[in-house]
Amino acid sequence: MTLSKRQKSVLALFAIALVALVIDRAFLGGSGSPSEASASSSPPPDTNNPQTSNPPDEESKPSTVRLDQKIEALWLEKDLDLQQPREIFTLPAPWLADILPKKPENTAMPKDAVTVFMTSHELQGVVISDQTRCVTVNDHILYLGDELDGFTLIAIAEDSATFEFDARRAVLKLERDR
Repeated sequence: MTLSKRQKSVLALFAIALVALVIDRAFLGGSGSPSEASASSSPPPDTNNPQTSNPPDEESKPSTVRLDQKIEALWLEKDLDLQQPREIFTLPAPWLADILPKKPENTAMPKDAVTVFMTSHELQGVVISDQTRCVTVNDHILYLGDELDGFTLIAIAEDSATFEFDARRAVLKLERDR
């Protein structure tokens, strides 16, 4: 009996898979089935601090938590506002809080804070519709009441955005000569 080239390839692949399975079970200590693997909600024992404890009962097994239960619990902890679109190319705020340096407690702005704010930020776009009003400043979408470097967006006009900090106002104008 002669085998075709395709049959030889399939047979070789099957032999490789069989050898890999034998190696996994015999030498690497693979488990019997996926149902044997489970996530335990109890932390691993601390080997640095041995404590005397009662021997575990045969009937009291560590509780297991299914993966879908963990994912659902994590999802419910998130505070998501699905009505407001998110800038897809920026990191979420909790991630940024871990990365960026912490702001000092003193929130006092320098005397020329308005000048610094106006020179360091560029109004790139304005959207005014029946449903929403927003502006784009330095590639960030801001809505009324949002903060940018300590200044709060208080007004949006067709060609400008007004920000305020401690009764001082900074007005960013939309440049039309692009």
